[in-house]
Amino acid sequence: MNRTQYQKQKRKETQAERVMNYMIDFGSITRVQAMQDLGIANVTARISDLRQSGIPVVAEMVEGTNRYGDRIRWAKWSIHPYACPDTKERRRYAN
Repeated sequence: MNRTQYQKQKRKETQAERVMNYMIDFGSITRVQAMQDLGIANVTARISDLRQSGIPVVAEMVEGTNRYGDRIRWAKWSIHPYACPDTKERRRYAN
């Protein structure tokens, strides 16, 4: 098999798959993490795609302050713990 045949067989990972794998590997994802780590500008659309495909993604609103001292809120998404394919991740949420 030559290189072009191999490249045709290998499917490129979609942005939604990248977001899902990130949440499995790191537990959650925010808009900033999606942009910095994955290069995905519209993570909310990818979260919507995952939900439409049956992945139970839950959102948690996190509060903090910005560099000007203003109180701000942002979403942190994660896959529901009992849907995680990794048993280590399930145990982390069970305690």
